[in-house]
Amino acid sequence: KQSKNMGYRAKRFGFTEGDLSCPEGRRKLFQIVCQEMPKNVWFSPTCGPWSSWNNLNAAKSVNAFDQIHQQRVQHLYQLALGIVLYRVQISRGQHFHWEQPRRSLMFRTPLLRELYDQTMSATFDMCRVGQLRDPENQLLMQKGLEVRTTCHELYTQLHGRYCRHD
Repeated sequence: KQSKNMGYRAKRFGFTEGDLSCPEGRRKLFQIVCQEMPKNVWFSPTCGPWSSWNNLNAAKSVNAFDQIHQQRVQHLYQLALGIVLYRVQISRGQHFHWEQPRRSLMFRTPLLRELYDQTMSATFDMCRVGQLRDPENQLLMQKGLEVRTTCHELYTQLHGRYCRHD
């Protein structure tokens, strides 16, 4: 939506377009990626199992740890999908961007070492980038994000734009 508002072309592939936990959904996504060969792919997998809240909850008990670990295991297909999309974009000389909340543990898993080694980490707050607002009171919301990106221009536009608390 933001890209289109700025006059760029963009196509969203969300749950309504296809369920990426199923082979048919992934097939549909890759048909689009292969046919349209986008210059940029923005990937935003489920953050819940990797969130700072779940990390805190996992420390409460062995049972809580097991439940959150199981959630992470169930979402490993998303990490594999992200790596494949990253490799497709890199092989074409195009860009790839992977978004997560700043305190997410997803980027800390050794499974994403390739991504971590080959991308730049742009960290910023949504009150400064995107003007994120609370839907009830319309006040700006800080929400920190980290985007692993292959695009230096995007990195320089996003990185370091933190909340000024004003």
